[in-house]
Amino acid sequence: METRFLIGMLFFIVPTVLLAIGFWVQRRRGKTGSNWGAVLLVILCWVVGMMLVMRKLDQFL
Repeated sequence: METRFLIGMLFFIVPTVLLAIGFWVQRRRGKTGSNWGAVLLVILCWVVGMMLVMRKLDQFL
């Protein structure tokens, strides 16, 4: 498999898993705070991952 595709998929999978763990830990502690910063960061990582997979970042790398 192509390295670029694997790195792009990591940009999808890792932030999503970390966000899910973060929400789960907060729920277990009884805190339900605002996590909009974390959600926006995950969406940004998804965009970067999609750009990597679609080869749109070639001009910047």
